[in-house]
Amino acid sequence: MTSNNKNKIVGFSQNDLSLITNGNSDNIKNISNPNNVGHVEDSEGNSISDITPLIMVINAGGSGNEWIEKVNALISVGADPNMEINYYNQNTTAKKLAHKYRNLDLS
Repeated sequence: MTSNNKNKIVGFSQNDLSLITNGNSDNIKNISNPNNVGHVEDSEGNSISDITPLIMVINAGGSGNEWIEKVNALISVGADPNMEINYYNQNTTAKKLAHKYRNLDLS
């Protein structure tokens, strides 16, 4: 994965992005579509990866259990941890990413 501050996430409403970024485990449940597939675009507008709300929360991580509670809240409203997407030129799932990068096993 390339870390580039000029990359942006597209394909989500401002409200959904706010819930994903700033929400908590209670209000993130108000997301319009927990399985929406958005895209990461580079500074030239090229799509370089697919991304889902669940993967965004997993990527953000954090200290304590807040981010895990958000993951579980998304799953409780239908987010599919086994949904496969093309994540930086590799087919994977939120479940695999959670295990690989956060040592979190999702059912």
